[in-house]
Amino acid sequence: MQEFTSETNMHYVFLADDSGLASVFPKLKDCLSIPGYKHVTLLYLSSKRSHAFHKELYILQRHFPTQLFVLPRTKEQPGHGEFCQQDLEAILNANTMQRMEFILSGPEEFVQTASDMLHFLGIDKFQIQEQYFTE
Repeated sequence: MQEFTSETNMHYVFLADDSGLASVFPKLKDCLSIPGYKHVTLLYLSSKRSHAFHKELYILQRHFPTQLFVLPRTKEQPGHGEFCQQDLEAILNANTMQRMEFILSGPEEFVQTASDMLHFLGIDKFQIQEQYFTE
């Protein structure tokens, strides 16, 4: 039986746009495959109506229904040109894990906006994933 410790009790929160998702998708899958108690949340902002990795994320959600939460947004949705602070606050308020790790990926402007939002909410520790691909 898996021991319940602070090392296994983790909530990974990914914030990505279209190009950033391609860079963090392997890490997202790795987080899900690590044994232990964990949650993985993806806040995903797309510039298009169709989201990249839609099929792959659907399959992962079916495999990990209690661990993976995907919140897709499009820039075309009214009021969702950027991530809503309320979305991030809801994730923080609903968190049941002892530790949270934030991973950001996207172009410089996207990462700056996301990091400003995290700083505003009192979160100063986060990772910025290097982009492997650009649009």
